[in-house]
Amino acid sequence: MPREGVTIYDLLISCPGDVTGYLQLIKEAVDNFNKLYGSLNNIQVSIKHWSTDSFPESGDKPQELLNKQIVRECDAAVAIFWTRFGTATDNYGSGMEEEIEEMLSADKQVFMYFLEAPINPSNIDIKQYEKVQEFKERYKDRGIFFIVNDESDFQRLFTNHLSLYFLKLISEKETYQNENIKPFVTIRDKNTLSDENVLPKQFSLLESKFINEKQSKINEYIDELNSTVISEEADILEDKSKMLTMPSKEDANVDFLYKIADSVAISDKFKYTINDFAKENQIKLHENFWYLGNLMKHKLQVQITFGNSGPSYIGSDKEKKRFSKLNKLYWEIISYKEYI
Repeated sequence: MPREGVTIYDLLISCPGDVTGYLQLIKEAVDNFNKLYGSLNNIQVSIKHWSTDSFPESGDKPQELLNKQIVRECDAAVAIFWTRFGTATDNYGSGMEEEIEEMLSADKQVFMYFLEAPINPSNIDIKQYEKVQEFKERYKDRGIFFIVNDESDFQRLFTNHLSLYFLKLISEKETYQNENIKPFVTIRDKNTLSDENVLPKQFSLLESKFINEKQSKINEYIDELNSTVISEEADILEDKSKMLTMPSKEDANVDFLYKIADSVAISDKFKYTINDFAKENQIKLHENFWYLGNLMKHKLQVQITFGNSGPSYIGSDKEKKRFSKLNKLYWEIISYKEYI
């Protein structure tokens, strides 16, 4: 039966045809969030997708009709790119890009992900893939997207991001309400005849064992990273392109695939978050704290017939381990900040 006082947030799903299999993962993540947190906090996240929530209508361009029917009414969006960018609209490179811009221009949340899963080279539309990479390049400094490697990676990240975002909304809403509502109940000590009310003692989560343990774990990560920095004088890999695991040159797209590896760098968003924590806690980071040596990453993992896909990262074990540890440090700090 309907519950009074329930706040419903509409979540737009925006994705091209090559990632439709991820729709079910999004639905499962939203369902789990509603079961775990929705009922307890009187909120519900409701997913919206053009295939189920649009209807036949005339009088305007198809994408503009979708914008009016669904996009502009949504409170947040989740977008996934892989190798396809979509069909161009009158104003943007694809319907997805237009939907993302509609949300961002309205200051609404966009959960954006780029998938780097293995794919058969013969299934790649080079022009479409290049458009995805161009779009990714344009948005890289806006700090609004994440890289995922497979379904489990996406499900883990999206579930975490969904919870962090909406639980923060719940917390802000409750704080506002508590500041404006005066208590109806007072507390009196039953063991005294005094008419004076007992003042409840405020509990500070910042002083709890839970928070102290989380902070200690972050400090341990930083100590380890400070003590295991990579020297900038490390030997340079002679020819990184030779390390790319590629199929036979018989494929027409192979020349394109040889070029798809980039140097790995820590994003400005990660640096700001970690630097901010270090400054607040008076921790000095080593001058080579962010240096990852010669670590490189495939832009696209390639499926090889009768074989395994090539490695995601190209570099030494030390470089890979450091990159992984920096990522873990970032997410530990994000988790810690949700409680303070």
